Amino acid sequence: MNMGKAMTYILRERLVGQIVNNSKRTGIVAMPLVCSALAAHVDLPLAIACGTVGSLVSLIATEPRKPRPTMGRQLYRTTQYLITNLAPMVDSAAHTPCILFAIGVDEFDLWCKRNSKSDRHDVITALYDRLAGVVRHDDLVIHTADHRFYIGIAMRGVFDVNTTISIAQRLQRAVDAPFVIRDRPHYFSVSIGIADTRMDGIDAGNDLCRAATMATTLAADQGAGSVRFFPQGGAQIKDIEPRPTAPALQKAFERGEIQAHFQPQVCGFTGQILGFEALARWMKPNGTMIAPLKFLDVLKSSGQLIALTDLMVSQSLTAWKNWQSLGLSIATVSVNLSADDVNDPNLVRRIAHHLKHAKVDAHHLILEIVEDVVITSGTSIVAKNIQGLVDLGCRIDLDDFGTGNASIPMLRHLKLHRIKIDRGFLTQCDRDETQQRMLAAMISMAHEMGLQVVAEGIETIAEQCEAVRQGVDALQGYAIAKPMTRTAVRDWVQNYTNHRFHAPRTA
Repeated sequence: MNMGKAMTYILRERLVGQIVNNSKRTGIVAMPLVCSALAAHVDLPLAIACGTVGSLVSLIATEPRKPRPTMGRQLYRTTQYLITNLAPMVDSAAHTPCILFAIGVDEFDLWCKRNSKSDRHDVITALYDRLAGVVRHDDLVIHTADHRFYIGIAMRGVFDVNTTISIAQRLQRAVDAPFVIRDRPHYFSVSIGIADTRMDGIDAGNDLCRAATMATTLAADQGAGSVRFFPQGGAQIKDIEPRPTAPALQKAFERGEIQAHFQPQVCGFTGQILGFEALARWMKPNGTMIAPLKFLDVLKSSGQLIALTDLMVSQSLTAWKNWQSLGLSIATVSVNLSADDVNDPNLVRRIAHHLKHAKVDAHHLILEIVEDVVITSGTSIVAKNIQGLVDLGCRIDLDDFGTGNASIPMLRHLKLHRIKIDRGFLTQCDRDETQQRMLAAMISMAHEMGLQVVAEGIETIAEQCEAVRQGVDALQGYAIAKPMTRTAVRDWVQNYTNHRFHAPRTA
């Protein structure tokens, strides 16, 4: 009996320790303690059995629930379920800080009213899969019944505001691609609120959840595609400009807000106007113009680059015909092709359709391909498309030359018309001898291969003079003119022509 009491004493002490360390569950843990105390007055086997069972029950009851996002989708969960799964992440925040992203789908309630319950469920499921697909398999991903998504990430390394914003933008890009429902594409965007366990007042899962939810409300008020941090202690986190969204760009296409602006290319020796390059601009109804660097990545991730190319080709050919009708001597118009274009089996057919519809000969159209696209894309389909465009009568320029690793045999094989030397090799070329030697080598190599050279990004008269001295065939950049609308081309051509014949030569 003494041994039985001793075993009971040991079990009792263990359970008392569990009660102290797990005060939130004292009631559950006390039950096996009572059982073991009663068993002390019986025989040894019963005391050991009752004490062991009680210990196991208490361990299970007090063990924190670990999130299991990879064990099936966590859809239509309650807020309490989210908080329960956040608890262990917040508890361990002293060693591993945790960030919670609260993600709201912009104008989703309005979309739900216009579509069926089945379609809504399909979209929610697809959204969950996309968001979960760009985070780690052990990160917490939960969708709540109010159609918000919450992603908890334990940051096991050093992180800062820029890292957090980068993750938020990756989540936004995951949503850009269209959701095809009943053979129709639907575009969505998300606004994101951010809170992390390093912020003041974040001591439990419900604090973290509340802070992130408040932040996503502020983000939604700021506008679609916004990202906001939870405001605390009056501290101001740098403003994060709302990211252009795929739905907004789709509407911009429909409303004709995406327009081609044209930048001239002139002969490096005579100054004669050779042609214009079409550059996309987003003209908002309020008169704001958005440069392509701010929305091209959204078009890329949403699969709308091909639509942009078709629009640019169509507008460029229309503009060229209009210039001819005004008596302007402009030989060519250039349009950039994306990686999606050069890998599209229908590329040649698309370009042929535009040429036929506009009734323009193919030799007036130059198509530009970035060097990196040639390197990273499948060479067989790229070569086939380029050959098809050449057979059609179009000319091919290799853009941003020098930024990739295109080999000389590859350049010969692609049957190019010109190479466009990247701006990076022309910056301060009038003062930097190293730049001058590199520029001279590139121009010499191109001429040996029978290719013309275009110096793009020329911003000063000094750079223009040095590029001409080195032997470039054509010039393009702000030193010549900024991109302009189709209707502004006529006045610019007239002013440039008058200046060219009445002003002294600069080179």
